[in-house]
Amino acid sequence: MRILHLGNAYFQESFRLLGHDVKWAGYHRTADIPLTRSLLDARSLLTQLPPHWYPDLIVLGDEST
Repeated sequence: MRILHLGNAYFQESFRLLGHDVKWAGYHRTADIPLTRSLLDARSLLTQLPPHWYPDLIVLGDEST
């Protein structure tokens, strides 16, 4: 399954260990898709994914405290 993991990457490694293809978009320099703005619309985010890579699932890693 292709998973787009947004925000905090709480489950990124667990998903990968289960064999899923995970792309992480977050406000961290090591993210697969580093985000640079606090507000980002879905279309802008999806255009940053690799060509022909479409997520089957989008997971939000909530960063609130």
